[in-house]
Formats: sequence, C-alpha cells, structure tokens
Amino acid sequence: MDKNTKYTKDLYNKHAVAYTASIEKGRFYNKYIDMPAIKKIITGIKGKKVLDVGCGPGTYTSYFASKGATVCAIDISEEMIKLTHKKVPSAEVRVADMNKIPYPSGAFDLVFYGLSIHYLKDILPTLKEAYRVLKNKGRLVISTGNPAINGARLVDINGERMFVMENYFGAMTEQWQMVPGMIVKNYTKNIAGLINPVSNAGFRITKITEPKPAASSKKQHTDAYKRTTTAPSFIIIEAEK
Repeated sequence: MDKNTKYTKDLYNKHAVAYTASIEKGRFYNKYIDMPAIKKIITGIKGKKVLDVGCGPGTYTSYFASKGATVCAIDISEEMIKLTHKKVPSAEVRVADMNKIPYPSGAFDLVFYGLSIHYLKDILPTLKEAYRVLKNKGRLVISTGNPAINGARLVDINGERMFVMENYFGAMTEQWQMVPGMIVKNYTKNIAGLINPVSNAGFRITKITEPKPAASSKKQHTDAYKRTTTAPSFIIIEAEK
C-alpha cells in the first residue's frame, strides 16, 4: 500500500461518521450534479451484476440495489465498508485495494467508479483490473473531477467566485477540506491523463458526459449553480470491454 492510499484509508476510517452525515445531508456537488447524472446514465440494471469500486458509505451501492442489481462493493476503508453493509445488507462488501479487485475474471456486467479513481496517481492498474472482472461487452462507468478545473483555483472576480486556470498540464496532489478536520488528498489529471489509460486498459470509450447541476438547485444554491454551469465540476466516462 502506497503512502497516499494509506493516508486515504486512515482519513476515511477516522472521519467515517462525519463524512457520511455530510453526504446524507446533501452536499451540493453530489446531490445536484453527480447523482442525477449517474441516475440518467446507469439504467436497465435489474438482474445485472454490478461492482461499486471505492463505494464509500454505500450511496451508489444502495441506488444500484434499489434498481434490482446484484451489487458487490469494495473500499480501502474498513469503516466505509461497515457503513455500506449497514445501509445495504443485500450487497456483498469487501475491504480491498482498487488495484487488486478480489473477484474472478468475467464476473460483472458493470464496473462503476463513483468519485473514487482520483485517489490514485496511476489509474491504469485498476482499469486493467476492471477490464479483467468485466464480462465481454461489459460496461465501465467512471465519474471523477473534470480536467477543466483540476488545474484551476477559485478567485473573487467582481464579487463573484470563479474558476481561474493555473496549471492544466501539471500533475498535482489536490488538497481540500471535506468536513472539518478531514483534509482530502487526490491526484489531478488532464484529459490525456484520464482518457488514455481507459483505452490502454483495453476499453472502447462510448460516451463522455460533463454534467451540469439540476435546475432545482438554482434558487437555494445560486452561487454554486452559476459557477458549475459555466465550468464543469465532473466528467463521466462510459466505456465497453
């Protein structure tokens, strides 16, 4: 286990309860951008076998199970796995490294990374594992930070908080506070650094989505809504084995 993986594991174990409470309360980026987009993209999974990689507290795991999928979920954090098991008793959950997926080849119809792959500096090993455990014609879906803002920072321009690009090409370890005392570290990537490993793992990319926030968030979250309708927060990659 590398240094950053251990840091991430220890961080999520320590702050599991507070982090989960913030998710359940409804974080803007998760509630109004990522989850609505995933619900539109991942459909027709009743009776399918789905793997949730980096499942966190089981938010997506729960959704997939509610749609009739047989769900397996892995996470590096023991506490996250406990919370996922509590939330989704029907799911098979395991503590595991994303680079060593503990399932046989050809086991799944869908492998999903929900805001988890950015914790890895090199994403090719886990994508090769995803390719291995997918059935032929199986589907890969990755939701992660959009390269358009990975090298950007928020600044005040005429009284508004806006993104300004600083270093698109430079690989960086981004740090930010998820909940009080929880300083998350993840790796930023440009378009090539994100897309090429998917192809190099053997996948055929079928669609790219850059979701905007749900219109229902505009009144309550005016500033965040405006900011995220002019600069994309996430990118969702769909690919096929």
